[in-house]
Formats: sequence, C-alpha cells, structure tokens
Amino acid sequence: MKNQQTKPTIVLLRGLSREQRHWGNFINLLQHQLPEYQVICLDTLGNGTRNRQPSPVSISRYSQDILMQLAERDIEGAVLVGLSLGAMVALSAQAIDTHHISQVIALNTSSRHSWFWQRFATWRVAKALMTATAAPDCSRLEQGILAFTSYRHSHDLVLLKQWSELRKQSPTSVMNALCQIIAAAKFKAPVQALVGKRVRFIYGKQDQLVSPKCTFKLANLLGAEVDAIDQCGHDIALDQPQKLAEMIALILRD
Repeated sequence: MKNQQTKPTIVLLRGLSREQRHWGNFINLLQHQLPEYQVICLDTLGNGTRNRQPSPVSISRYSQDILMQLAERDIEGAVLVGLSLGAMVALSAQAIDTHHISQVIALNTSSRHSWFWQRFATWRVAKALMTATAAPDCSRLEQGILAFTSYRHSHDLVLLKQWSELRKQSPTSVMNALCQIIAAAKFKAPVQALVGKRVRFIYGKQDQLVSPKCTFKLANLLGAEVDAIDQCGHDIALDQPQKLAEMIALILRD
C-alpha cells in the first residue's frame, strides 16, 4: 500500500536473522529525538514479516528489495540506519539509488576490504553457542546470540524470553540464515559508487563480534566520519539505545 510521505523518513534495517521487532524500544526513543521525521522499520528478505521468502546470497539482492519497498511506500530521500548486515544492505542500496536514499548511517558493519577474522569472531560465536544452556521457555540459539552480540544484556533472562518468543512467531530458517551469512561474507562495499555520498559510521567500543577496525577501514576508504559509543557491544540499539538515538539526532541536524 502506498502512503503519502509528509515527513522525511528514517528507515531502520536489522542484521543477520534479526527482524524489525528486535529494535525494541529504540524505535520510540529515536522518534522522540527526531519528531520532524517519521521512523519506520523494514524487514530484509528471509526475516520477520518476510521470513517465508528465500534469502539471497548477494547483498545487492537485499538492497533491490529494500528499494522496491521504499518505492511502494512513495518514500523518497530516506535516511537508512543499518546494523551489521543491515548496514551492508543500506550501503549497497545507496550506491545504486540516490533518489529514494539521501544518507546512510552504518552501525557496526564490515566489508571484504577487511580481513575475515576482523569481520566475524568465529571462535567467540562458536563458544557462545556451545556453552549456551537451555533456560525455561527459552531458545538456546537466542541465548547464544545474546551472549555474543550484547555487552550489557548478555544475561538478561526477560529479554531472552522475548527474543525466544519472536523466534517462535517468525523464525528465520537455517537455510535463510546460511544464505545471509554467505551474502555478508561476500560483501565488498562499492567504494567508487559511495565516495562523495552522505555516509556516517558508528561503532560500539566493546563489539566482540565485528572488530571496530572494519569500521575505520570503510570510513577511510570513503572519507567518512566515525563516531563511537562506549559500554556497547555489537547490538548498539540494545546496549545503548538512548545514546544511539541522541547521536543519530545530532548527525541529522548537523
């Protein structure tokens, strides 16, 4: 359904096997900080409301789908805020379409311009998944994900139950998750197409999944500015939602 755009739009894009509901209260915090914008979330192929659709193994395919969703909603000049894989999708989309996208704010992301071991802490992920113990009404997989993505909430049982319930309601299939991993591993930011465009990077200082070196590498290639948030792991919107909302507001009003 098409909507008449009355305000500039901020579009939130989540990462691998995550959906729009994983943004939690950050959506409301950001909307409160920026009442002159409309804040919306879109799901990527294979996740959330689109979990029954196959996930591609190319980031550009996710980007094309996001651009199609923006066009269907008559959204132009959107600010894309992407986390991890969501930031890859946002950067890829901005490289091919400046009509629907005006700016990208990339959170804790990476590209093949960095070494693989900087892009994905395989041993840490494996350890978290293997040592996760089943809590009542909770998913061991979600417990492992929480352990390696959050600095402040890795043992939050209430949150774990919420995420476990989301997995029951809209599960990302194993095949789709694998395809998303492949797509992220293959992604190489289209630097030439992005140089000169409005891109800003933010990283969490305690990110144990993706090294901040990946952010600095991309920022140097694009000549883009970088901001950091302390006491914050890979899931910035979870660990420091208020600080992230305030930082994005400052960036967009600069």
